[in-house]
Amino acid sequence: MNNLIDLYRQHVTLMVAGDTAALGKLLVPDFYLIHMTGMRQSKAEWLAAIDNGDMHYHQAQEHHVKQLNEHEVLGQDQVDATIWGSRGTWRLQLHAYFVETKQGWLIEHIKAGTY
Repeated sequence: MNNLIDLYRQHVTLMVAGDTAALGKLLVPDFYLIHMTGMRQSKAEWLAAIDNGDMHYHQAQEHHVKQLNEHEVLGQDQVDATIWGSRGTWRLQLHAYFVETKQGWLIEHIKAGTY
């Protein structure tokens, strides 16, 4: 049995670590992230923004995480980040959608919001 909550937590840990090589392995090739602003960002764009420092996740503290069904996890974390030059702490809610692939379970896309 897969544990999507563990994969979700691993993705948050890798975001904070800035380890885009490992983070990229958790994402399908056509992964996309929908930011709280509604902006849609591709896998390549998001990982590049982390690599070049445009998006730097300093710390994340988990408040709540639950598996909604066999393909979805909803996580709520307090995240300290610098996004395009502005540093702040956000109550970030990430709705992660997973898909089973030949490589195992991977994140298909994430919708970000606040809680």
